[in-house]
Amino acid sequence: MSADTFPCRFCDRELRTEAARKSHERSHQPDRLDAGGHSLWRDVTNAYTLRPDELRLLEDACRERDLIDKLDEALTTTDLTAAGSTGQLVIHPLVAEIRLHRSVFASLCARLKLPDEPEPGERHNNRGRFTSVTGRRAATSRWRHR
Repeated sequence: MSADTFPCRFCDRELRTEAARKSHERSHQPDRLDAGGHSLWRDVTNAYTLRPDELRLLEDACRERDLIDKLDEALTTTDLTAAGSTGQLVIHPLVAEIRLHRSVFASLCARLKLPDEPEPGERHNNRGRFTSVTGRRAATSRWRHR
């Protein structure tokens, strides 16, 4: 590896520019991702450089996103309620399943520890946080002790 090349994190190939490396690495995206998972993979890998363990978390998050999309689609073709074991009206089991997978997806995304995007008007401070988040935490701390 020379100082003028950018190595792919997935194979032994070396590329001339950082942009070429990122473009090449997208070709290593996991197999059988649907539109939602593909979009998530592309957006995150374009914006951030992830370690191998983070790439595995991202792959799991992409698969969860695809599963959630499929469950949402299945729920649109059925009622939100179903007959229970004794004939009573209960919420459709897909509703609970979607809720569970959304929780797993949120957990996987949180474990990636990607920085938050700033809201319009927010500024980044020197501690890696946005000023409104820092201010909110400081205010909460001050008022909690009164």
